[in-house]
Amino acid sequence: RPPVIEPIPDQEITVEDRFEWRVRAYDPDGDPLTFGCIPPFVIVDPFTGEMWYQTDWDRLGNISVRVTVTDGKDTVWTEFVLRVLPQNRPPVVEPPESVVLEVGDVLDMQLRAYDPDGDPVTWMDNSWFFDIEPGGRVRFIADGSMIGTHIVTLTVYDGNGSFVHVPWQIRVVPSNRPPRLDPVPDVRVYTGQSRELGVSATDPDGDNLEFWVDSNAPFVLLVPK
Repeated sequence: RPPVIEPIPDQEITVEDRFEWRVRAYDPDGDPLTFGCIPPFVIVDPFTGEMWYQTDWDRLGNISVRVTVTDGKDTVWTEFVLRVLPQNRPPVVEPPESVVLEVGDVLDMQLRAYDPDGDPVTWMDNSWFFDIEPGGRVRFIADGSMIGTHIVTLTVYDGNGSFVHVPWQIRVVPSNRPPRLDPVPDVRVYTGQSRELGVSATDPDGDNLEFWVDSNAPFVLLVPK
């Protein structure tokens, strides 16, 4: 007498999940059974009937599966459909590089992201000094209230429940102000005489200063002190 195999109902599984099933069959004559499966990428243990398949993105949709069992003389089978459903994958974001701005600088930057499922993505942020455009463009002028280092959280949403959060460092520093040179009075020097003048200057940012003379008179020298 031929073996008896229990029907397998149609199955649904999400891609990247592992499908597992125990095939149930018996032989009324007590003969040992051997299991098989088509297509071959759905694996079944020939002795135990344990069946499994690791789903992937290359095989989405319906997979027709035939499971066979034989007692060495007669072969029977059952068929079912394994439906592999896509899952919503999160957006992929190109991390923005850290930015250093001086007060008065203009930042105009297009940030980039895409969705592997083809969904349109929307950008958001938690910054108090700019609002990112939904398409990922950032535009603002750095001012004195922004001086310091800021860690902004950027969020990219695919519209289907998946979010990606990306930190972005923005540092705003004071602009470099020019030194202040104290006025130097005009002087008159007669032939054979020399004259020494003190030149002083300050830098509002506290930077070290370097002096030089730009003159068409080669006898005018700058002596550092």
